[in-house]
Amino acid sequence: MSYNGQSPRTEQQIHEERQRHEKKRLMFKILGAILAAIGLALTVVALIDFFKAFSDPSKMPQLFFLAFIGMPLFAIGMGMMIFGFRKDIATFVKNDSVPIMQQVGEEMTPTIVSIGNAVRGDKTICPTCGEQNDPDAAFCKKCGKQLVRKCPYCGQTVDHDSEFCKSCGKKI
Repeated sequence: MSYNGQSPRTEQQIHEERQRHEKKRLMFKILGAILAAIGLALTVVALIDFFKAFSDPSKMPQLFFLAFIGMPLFAIGMGMMIFGFRKDIATFVKNDSVPIMQQVGEEMTPTIVSIGNAVRGDKTICPTCGEQNDPDAAFCKKCGKQLVRKCPYCGQTVDHDSEFCKSCGKKI
């Protein structure tokens, strides 16, 4: 049972749902383009009729009402096309943005680490005498004992109070 009390969907059901979704997206794309084109055409006819009326002051625009039909149709058509192309747009934006975000992250990482170390006051404390040593020190500057302990099996750094290696799981 899934969290909502229903049985989990099968691969076939998921595949069928994706196909239905793709058909709906295609419908939005096609109908949206048709409605937008009709709306644009009606609006253009209405505006041409409106501006033609300026050339003959005795003539009133006869087709201007088409703008009130055309503009909403155009807006609805564009909205439908946006829904139809939503996945394509999102994929494009993702593919365009992710490399930039990765590059920014790589450039910011050293600075963030430096700030974190400064805030925490990272100093390696000797487990034997309690002296504060530089973070990269391997031996204590006061008592000379080893600060960094390595697993004899895998070579990974291990905390001084650990009985087992957190990388390979063997007893130290």
